[in-house]
Amino acid sequence: MSIDFEPLAARAAAALRSAELSGQGEDRTGAVLVTLDPDGRVTGVRVTQRWRERLTPAALGDAVREAAGAAATARFTAWGSAFADDSRPAGGDAGFGAGGEFARELSRLATRRMSTDDCRVALSELLTVLDDVEQGLDQALAQVAAARSRTWTGHSPHRDVTVTVTGGGEVGEVRYHSRWLAEAHETNIGRQTVAAFRAAYALAARDSAEAAIAESRLGSALRATRDPFELATRLRLR
Repeated sequence: MSIDFEPLAARAAAALRSAELSGQGEDRTGAVLVTLDPDGRVTGVRVTQRWRERLTPAALGDAVREAAGAAATARFTAWGSAFADDSRPAGGDAGFGAGGEFARELSRLATRRMSTDDCRVALSELLTVLDDVEQGLDQALAQVAAARSRTWTGHSPHRDVTVTVTGGGEVGEVRYHSRWLAEAHETNIGRQTVAAFRAAYALAARDSAEAAIAESRLGSALRATRDPFELATRLRLR
């Protein structure tokens, strides 16, 4: 039985685009609006001009956390709605044709006439790649679990704002220096909050599961399967 993956891939691509456009959320008072990037990271924080009429200064950090959570929920809801839509999106064929392109490019690069020994070596190398994937998956799962349990703390340049994020992308805590917050303009509050988030994300990126996986056997196997030139060379097809 053959399965046509193209419509499914097109729907997934459209869903991702929809989720990217829907990465905003507010706290329950409407005093804080948070914007997320396609990876779910906080890239914008807008505090309304009269936020002090809706929140106490001590509650502002929790309001930012709540708005970030609402933005994440909006992204997932939009993704689910788009993916559940059976209609084929316009231009949806751009996105998951990469598998076919990879196979065509690999075939184009396979210019050598292979002997029996060459075939044996190619099969051995292919089995090595598969073994790297299998063995690397356990390692990767452990690294991802460890990364999700870690937390990273970032500060604004003058340490007036402190943000803690988890490896799973959740906002753990947002704290403001009370004396600074009492006089800070709402625009500067948003700007300094984003700066603290950036600092936390920068620390997380240096110790991420993705970085560790890239240096592992699984990372090596993934690179081989993404680059037809490298795979053709490794399998002695050229």
